[in-house]
Amino acid sequence: MLSIKEVAKLTGLSTATVSRALDPRYAARVKAENREKILAVCDSENYRPDMAGRSFVTGKRFKVGFISADPAGDCGNQLFGFFMQGVTFELQESGFNLLLLGSRHSSGCDDRVIDFLRSNVADGYIIGTSLITDKVAKVIANCKVPVLLLEKQQTDCGEALIVRRDMKSAFREIWADISPETYKQVLFCAQERVLNRYEMARQSAPKNVDLPLLLIDSGKNFAEVRHSAYLDARRKIAELKQYRIFWCSSDLTALGIMDALEENNWKLGKDFFLIGFDNIEANGSFSDTPFLSTVDSCWEKIGKLSAQLLLAAIEGKVTSQTVDFQLPYIRRRSFPGQKGEK
Repeated sequence: MLSIKEVAKLTGLSTATVSRALDPRYAARVKAENREKILAVCDSENYRPDMAGRSFVTGKRFKVGFISADPAGDCGNQLFGFFMQGVTFELQESGFNLLLLGSRHSSGCDDRVIDFLRSNVADGYIIGTSLITDKVAKVIANCKVPVLLLEKQQTDCGEALIVRRDMKSAFREIWADISPETYKQVLFCAQERVLNRYEMARQSAPKNVDLPLLLIDSGKNFAEVRHSAYLDARRKIAELKQYRIFWCSSDLTALGIMDALEENNWKLGKDFFLIGFDNIEANGSFSDTPFLSTVDSCWEKIGKLSAQLLLAAIEGKVTSQTVDFQLPYIRRRSFPGQKGEK
């Protein structure tokens, strides 16, 4: 098997140059012709540097662990896949890899998360809100490696990194787009598991404006949300027809409601209007031109930012930091609002 010294000998270049060319963090500093020469030799022998060797020399694992309470659900959620993509690509630019770690919601799941945090399996961790209990928070506060928490945490986790999606300004912009004479025509439709979006919409409302809520059953899996929302909207069609503007907790819920209303001969843009959340048409596999007014969840950008913060913490450049990522409102023809479609 080749080694860096042997590659250097075969190419006539220094071991330092070979090492840099094979390290994603420094490869761009090596002349293109030298990189090509080095890679040609390495490819001919199917060789790349041993990560275990790098770990032995530096004391790092060159891994970041993502601790998930629902690996199947997370991996099956197209939107959260964009978060994973953002994290993964950003880590790989610095020679790190993402490690998926699972901890089921069950008795003893606290201990499983704590075992991960106290192990040497990764140089840093990303954890979602649902796994942060008081017991886990105490361990995070004393963890020897950086921990990044997604979304707002209610418990004290010491010097952790926190990335939160901030939808306040986007929701205020939506209210500004709703004319006062139509306030009573607005209905918020939400999945029970994301009622925080309803609370934010209600808190952002103009003074003395009441925002009614209709719970929509959107199923348990990402793939069935639109169809499940459609079926539940059919059952609640009489209640829906009392309103004209449907502000929804997700784009797929909005699309399911649209399917039910159009089945009853209501026309989008004439009889009813829609506002969603996620920007799934632009971020997903839709082939048509996006038409839903929505709040972009920006998961890929948040994934990239999360990786950047963790890498900076691993290098000792930051300790604790909270970042509120402002989500943008995107106005389209499903609800052009007072300002018209952009």
